Amino acid sequence: MEKNITQLFETYPLEVDILGYLFFLWTVIFMLLFSYVLMRRFSLKLPAIKRNEKVKIDFSNPKKTAYTVTYLIHKYESPYNRQLLKKLEKYKYRREVSNFDRETKELIKKFIKHINLNDA
Repeated sequence: MEKNITQLFETYPLEVDILGYLFFLWTVIFMLLFSYVLMRRFSLKLPAIKRNEKVKIDFSNPKKTAYTVTYLIHKYESPYNRQLLKKLEKYKYRREVSNFDRETKELIKKFIKHINLNDA
């Protein structure tokens, strides 16, 4: 008696647990949406500065100016980056801050001038 090759293997019904896959997919989608919402809610609001736009700084709010300049320091290379980061630390991490001293203002002005000249 000759057997067909397909008769040598037992056939098993293909059981797929669709609910398990749907639950897994739903969980992944939920986690992605939840993390997106958290990132949008608690993200730091930084100014959107375009590449060809001249940078202008307002010295009336030293805390906001310190954060803006720090953002720019990380975005652009200049010879003033290290000095400026050290000077701006005391303006960023305190509740109440005083106005900029003359030396810090001059350093910020040099940094902004350097950025604006290199972008042009």
